[in-house]
Amino acid sequence: MSWISKRNIYFALFYFTLAVLTLELGIRYIVLGEPRIFNYSSTSGWVNSNYLNVTRNDSHGSWQVSTNENGVRIAENQSLPNEYKFIILGDSFAFGEGVAIHKRFDYINANLADNSLNLGVMGYSPLQSFLRLNELGISSEKTKILLLVYENDLRDSVEYATAYRYRPILTVDGVEFPNTILDKLHGFFRDNSYLYYAFFSYVLKPEVKVEKSIDLFDNLDYINRQVNGSLHVIFHGFEANYTDTLMQSPFCSEVLCSNFLLSRHSDPGFYFENDIHWNAKGHERFSVFIDTILKNSNE
Repeated sequence: MSWISKRNIYFALFYFTLAVLTLELGIRYIVLGEPRIFNYSSTSGWVNSNYLNVTRNDSHGSWQVSTNENGVRIAENQSLPNEYKFIILGDSFAFGEGVAIHKRFDYINANLADNSLNLGVMGYSPLQSFLRLNELGISSEKTKILLLVYENDLRDSVEYATAYRYRPILTVDGVEFPNTILDKLHGFFRDNSYLYYAFFSYVLKPEVKVEKSIDLFDNLDYINRQVNGSLHVIFHGFEANYTDTLMQSPFCSEVLCSNFLLSRHSDPGFYFENDIHWNAKGHERFSVFIDTILKNSNE
């Protein structure tokens, strides 16, 4: 191969690399204007990045995300209490997707504001929420755990792979963790590259792996048998004709369950437009609901 041919190859590789980097940075900071906010976890699949202080610009508008050394969402420069009566577990609803943290339900609720630890992470299944609690080494003894369960947890509890994430699932043989070498590589690139995320999500479209023999209630029962504190499951977002199935289940005959009746179809004013998540008014409504169930559980 001649020197000129080699030089052309080097130039081609250089310009290809430059184009990829330019496209990556352009998508990240110009098109989307936001960084990735997750890191891979071999225990829970993914976690909030530590020490975040970023602005998210998405369909909800512009909203701030700050986290502490454990990836717990906090107000900027906030210190969490050393002791708390409540631990809140859940997905994007617990995290407060789309809303400023000072408008999130636990921040505006007098019973929770200075007495709770919110470990919500966007996209989590109930099992992931519990595994994250254990991963952080946080004791749930002498606390009440409020576990928020949304309608999509029926699916999230049995899917090992979503469109672009691998999550731990409960199988007949125990918990199966996403901790192979390929899982780790995928997790790294997924959480650090928009191009990889787009390619994996929209081009590869991996097949979703489902463990059909383990369902949502199996997961909730597993969590209840593992926790040291008192578990209170709060269902929300389920179709009205399914709520009786939830509340009359064998699980809810043994564990405290509540159902938050609010629907984005019949109550659109409490949700972001064309989105499943509560807006600030939705969080206010849920805060009132929290007061009611806590009062009833103490009577």
